[in-house]
Amino acid sequence: MKLSSYVKNMFTRATERRNQALTLERLESWDNYLDGKTDAGVTVNHKNALHYAPVWQAVSLISGDVARIPLQVKQWDDAHKYTELDRLHEAHTVVARRANREVSSFKFWRRYMLHALLWGNAYALIVRNGAGQVVELVNLLPDRTAVERKDGRLFYTTEVRDTETDTPRVVVLQPSDVLHVEGLSTNNL
Repeated sequence: MKLSSYVKNMFTRATERRNQALTLERLESWDNYLDGKTDAGVTVNHKNALHYAPVWQAVSLISGDVARIPLQVKQWDDAHKYTELDRLHEAHTVVARRANREVSSFKFWRRYMLHALLWGNAYALIVRNGAGQVVELVNLLPDRTAVERKDGRLFYTTEVRDTETDTPRVVVLQPSDVLHVEGLSTNNL
């Protein structure tokens, strides 16, 4: 198949399905879009995308480069411009050194970008202490986390595994407790 006819075919398919979100999270949208297989006869989904060298290489390079960017917490001045580095701010250690007790900030941000690149959304739980200060950032699985709107209010739901019973349960989170990098969306969610 010539490239021009391939592009025209893909454009036609995309136009027909323009109201469907096309993410690795929604397998049925890819199956409809690609009729289950690529032109090479390979099925690609969120479970096996990283098994393909080009996808792995691209995601690895981008997520690694983003994770290496030095993140700094700065103070605002009266004119709402960044001024000086604030190493004493409670969030500085979380974003620049250690995201939580188990994960360095590099691993956290790399995983966060991997989720954004493969699923189109990345979510992290913002854990605060009793004084409301940020003490941890924890990656949430993008295929088990969703944004929802009910009665005009926005909230997040995520599926977690109960450690005592080893069964899944859904937890509702407030927007102020979730750091969300939003992918392309047609529904403002």
